[in-house]
Amino acid sequence: MPQIQWLEHLRGDGVYSLRAAQSSLLQVLLTEFELSRDGHGLVLKVSFGESDTTIRRREAKKRVESEMPGYPGKVADIQDRIDAVIFRGESHFKHNDPEFAFRYASGGTLPIVVLDSRDYYCLFYRDVTPVGWNIANGACDSLPELLNPRRAIERELREELIILALHTSPPLDYTCTWGGQIAIVVPEFEYARRLARTFLAEEFDINKNFEKEPLEVTWTPIGPDALQVSYAEQDAKIHKGFYLNINAKDFGIELDRIARIKLPLGVVLLSGEINDNRLLNEPIGLFEVGKTQEAVQAGCTEFIPDRLYYGAAPFSPVPSAAEFRADIVRRKFLARLLHIGARSAERVAEWESLPLSACFDLCPVTRSIIRRHIDTTGLVIFVSYSHMDRPFAEQLEKDLKGCNVNVWLDVKDMHPSRRIDTAVKEAIEGSSHVLLLASEHSADSEFVRNELQHANDLRKPGIVVMQKRLESRALPLQVNTWMRIDFEQRYPEGLRELVRALRFPATD
Repeated sequence: MPQIQWLEHLRGDGVYSLRAAQSSLLQVLLTEFELSRDGHGLVLKVSFGESDTTIRRREAKKRVESEMPGYPGKVADIQDRIDAVIFRGESHFKHNDPEFAFRYASGGTLPIVVLDSRDYYCLFYRDVTPVGWNIANGACDSLPELLNPRRAIERELREELIILALHTSPPLDYTCTWGGQIAIVVPEFEYARRLARTFLAEEFDINKNFEKEPLEVTWTPIGPDALQVSYAEQDAKIHKGFYLNINAKDFGIELDRIARIKLPLGVVLLSGEINDNRLLNEPIGLFEVGKTQEAVQAGCTEFIPDRLYYGAAPFSPVPSAAEFRADIVRRKFLARLLHIGARSAERVAEWESLPLSACFDLCPVTRSIIRRHIDTTGLVIFVSYSHMDRPFAEQLEKDLKGCNVNVWLDVKDMHPSRRIDTAVKEAIEGSSHVLLLASEHSADSEFVRNELQHANDLRKPGIVVMQKRLESRALPLQVNTWMRIDFEQRYPEGLRELVRALRFPATD
């Protein structure tokens, strides 16, 4: 259609090009929120209304960044205070700064894919700031998603991770589903698939009619964090099951979950990320979970995947960092984005100016959720108790598991065919901590004393859970140096103290 002058003059002030008018991002700018910690994790409290300033397009983020009085001068201090709650066990942080606004909210998924009986983090390569490996995430794009970001999380996973079987008859396009739920097919989902089919036809001469096939997703482990949203005059709503990410450098608030997906044999992976109606086709890397966790704990800043997909094609062997940068990212990925107009020459030049060591780090959100994943999966608790105290033990086990703490309890976790002494010994050896449920019954138990002696021989850290106050001489000698937490008539408070002690052990 030819340009018409009077129509062109209308652009802006609510009248946009078709591309600009399509919903792609919706984030409320918040200068106030509260972050606190309870026994189950973090609680984020936010409040906003219809008149609050809101970003509706990606370009607006740059404008906010350039005009925000507190940016970047206040970034380091604000992030340190946030991290004190998230990672160092501080109980509370209240952000109230009219010079520094956070974008609420984004939602994301860290996919863990199972392939050849191995677990891999599935990450997408991001060439714009923050550069590096990213989870499947994006901004909310509607008020219902702002009020419950779980909707955005689920939508982003289905949109961004395209799983295809190209060599079956008919070829299959897998749709993530969970709990028997029928996937809601939103326009963005279908549009990403259409662009993917066009890309496969143009780049690989693959012209096929794909048949949709459900693929079961398990959301595990359930995130320990909660969100309390107050909107306008409505009652506050509480949503649970997230991993909370707050990044001052990117002035963003994000709520994430972890999805576990067992991949069928022979499938290929394709990124469905869309920007301005263009399929980005980001490289997808699979990173072995255990090795990646060790690298994160060691502070590594360069991550090369164990398996690599680009353009729905696997790469074997995986290239070195230098080859990856030159051949796949620069010559293929960025060259294509330039060709289709999804990146400017200036943007590509910014990426090319980065040193090699800065090209393949984890994005801040990715590093944060992996750190949180380590925190919530690295705890394996052996409970030493008298069977006279079984009701208390089972209640504590249930509540600890609700806080994403793995618990070994003999009556539930021991196979009937195994010898009890062997099973208990191995459970203690595989534990990260040992809990003694102290009572007059456990004080008289020979089994408990033997368990504690084995734990001490292995130098396992331990905590005494005081169901009732006992004199020190009534406790076994093996626990003289162990931390004690009082649960008598203060069970909720005791549980919070216990979880905090497990996740944030005191250091000498």
